[in-house]
Amino acid sequence: VDEEHVGEQLVVAFVQLGGLNVLTRGFDFGFTTGLALKDVRMCLDEAALLGVPMSVGRSVGELLSRTQEEFGAESDCTCVARVVESRAGCEISPKRGSKS
Repeated sequence: VDEEHVGEQLVVAFVQLGGLNVLTRGFDFGFTTGLALKDVRMCLDEAALLGVPMSVGRSVGELLSRTQEEFGAESDCTCVARVVESRAGCEISPKRGSKS
């Protein structure tokens, strides 16, 4: 694991693995929002103990927390895209300008 770029690697992995589940509107990646939030919180707690700044990680935690509030802990973690869509006032689509 490239420790300096682990955040970038996680984003790439999420897009590659979960992105299709959003574009197809399936929201069925197979990992719950509750578990994702638990993992992020554990990471943030450990980073705090080590004095490692995690500003983006905190934002991810807040977004997952909001997703859990809106869709429940058992919702698929890709439902985070629905929260982003709601805030942005648009829908993520495979075609630019498409309304799905």
